[in-house]
Amino acid sequence: MTRLLQNSLFIQLLLRLGAFFRLKWRESAVHALGSALGARYESSLSRRVWDRFCEAEDPTPRSLYGRFCARLLALWQRFGLLLEQSLCCHALRAVGRFYRRITEGSVVFGWINCLGLHQWFLVAFALYLPINCFLRDVVGIALLSSVWEEAFLLAAFCLILWRTALRETDAVGRTGPLDLYLWLFFAVGFLLMCLVQPWPAIA
Repeated sequence: MTRLLQNSLFIQLLLRLGAFFRLKWRESAVHALGSALGARYESSLSRRVWDRFCEAEDPTPRSLYGRFCARLLALWQRFGLLLEQSLCCHALRAVGRFYRRITEGSVVFGWINCLGLHQWFLVAFALYLPINCFLRDVVGIALLSSVWEEAFLLAAFCLILWRTALRETDAVGRTGPLDLYLWLFFAVGFLLMCLVQPWPAIA
């Protein structure tokens, strides 16, 4: 079947069109300009500045904040050793094995299982606006539309802690030079929310 497709007139036409456009692109003025700029960039000042910036060592891991995060990660992973022996962990893993057993061979669930649970959380976060619109305007359940955001964030936070404890990720221990600024941003936002608490519509 693959050989028939490769030898078909339609595929041969697509290959010839691709080769034609590649040839025209190499002969175009835009390609020549891009190649000239690329050659100049190798010896440019901006390249040297960028290389020095990227080669600079990040001091965050050696800072007080970095050492605190590393100790917190080690402490939480030690807790994970106890968590792995708990009845809750065994029960959740049994549920996971049962789910994989009953969905094995399914085409639909095969597509779903291509992504891990933490990846589906990222997909849900990326689709926040459509999900929010669907729950508020289509479903229209007041309780669900008012608490789903907090429940989603809480579930994502618990998943991060769970995966960190089981050493599936080191998200808690990762540090960067922008972390403190982000924490400051969150703190200011929380402070402002507390200050306008008497007006729930604003909070």
